[in-house]
Amino acid sequence: MRPSDLLRWTTCLGLLVVACSSPQREGDEPGECSDGADNDLNGLFDCQDPVCAGAPNCAIPDEDLCDCDCDESCPDNDPSGDDDDSSADDTADDDDTGDDDDTGDDDDTGDDDDLGDDDDTGDDDDTGDDDDTGDHDDTGDDDDIGDDDDSGADDSGDDDDSAEVDPFGDNDSAQGVWLGDVTFTSTTWMASFCDGYDTIDGDLIVSGSAVNDVSDLSCLVAVVGDFQIVSTSLFVVEFPALVSVGGDVDIDSNQYMQDLEFPVLSTLSGGLSLYFNPQLERLAAPVLTDVGGALWLYYNQELHAPELTSLVSVGGDFYSYQNFALTSYDLFASLTSIGGNLYFAFSGTAQQIFMPALTTVGLAFELSHNSESLLFSFPSLDSVGDDFILRTNDNLTTLSFPSLSAVGENFVITSNPMLSNSDAEDLRDAVGLQNIGGVATVDYNGTG
Repeated sequence: MRPSDLLRWTTCLGLLVVACSSPQREGDEPGECSDGADNDLNGLFDCQDPVCAGAPNCAIPDEDLCDCDCDESCPDNDPSGDDDDSSADDTADDDDTGDDDDTGDDDDTGDDDDLGDDDDTGDDDDTGDDDDTGDHDDTGDDDDIGDDDDSGADDSGDDDDSAEVDPFGDNDSAQGVWLGDVTFTSTTWMASFCDGYDTIDGDLIVSGSAVNDVSDLSCLVAVVGDFQIVSTSLFVVEFPALVSVGGDVDIDSNQYMQDLEFPVLSTLSGGLSLYFNPQLERLAAPVLTDVGGALWLYYNQELHAPELTSLVSVGGDFYSYQNFALTSYDLFASLTSIGGNLYFAFSGTAQQIFMPALTTVGLAFELSHNSESLLFSFPSLDSVGDDFILRTNDNLTTLSFPSLSAVGENFVITSNPMLSNSDAEDLRDAVGLQNIGGVATVDYNGTG
């Protein structure tokens, strides 16, 4: 009920007058003939109520006063007026089936160039929002099966393309140099990379089970940052043109990898790490001379003999741990210096650990739990910066350290049951207690 009605009825009750105002009528307030309500409660809504006959929205259009088949006496049957015919000559709002150039809102099936909102099946060039199935060049957002929401890149509206864009198609790089990191989780864009580049000024990451081949990266010459191959499905890996890596090389958790080759890799500024590659049998980097960081060979159960025959120096630690199939360290014959720790343990079937050229170890030197090893021979080793430890090598019988003259911290040879305790004491004495910076311990070795 409107506020004015409430006021009138309240006044009537106060004066005890039965009827103090006239009944409400549909349309006596603006908008009542179009509000969808029965304001005078007579069961008739808006234009159904006769009192709304004069309202603008209830006026009867001329075209509804006679049939389209009536004669010339039919009101407003002028070709320039409002009609429901199939001609194409009016300018008003119609529902025809012809070809018109109107400015109204229509639902036709013809070809129009309107500015309104239509649901046609023809060819239109509108600027509105439509749901058609034809070919159009609109600028709105539509859901058709024509030239929008497609898999290409050809419309000017809002689309959801499903086509992948070549990530190496546009890069502000120097000729042949990709600026930034590169990650491959499949083989899809490897060949595309090599079409324009051979160097990555950033990191290279190859990862995921979808990667089963890297032959399309055979162009790769240099990686300025780190290089990782992680958790792939690769079996054989070769980078035939790779010369240098500025960061670390990490080969980690590749369950099927059997062969890893870097035939021309000569410069590695960072470290080289091989972790948890249970089927890896061969590592070959025959011309690599320097590893700037650490060299880690860890839990590669089938690794037989790493081919690092030209390696001269390791800047960080050299760890070899739980490589159960390792047969020999002879292929490190050129190695002269290790900047960090040397730690060899659980070296599988290697019967001798022999490094003829190694002269210095910057930190600790430890050989332990090498159950098959009979001989430890380091004929050129002169100094160890930290601890020197030989322990729990079950079958060790012979030591050869004729040049060792300085141990920075503790000297420990213990729990080698097949090694004569007197041989261990002889090595201690040859170094000289005065050249041992910490405690000298020789015990629990074999008799003799």
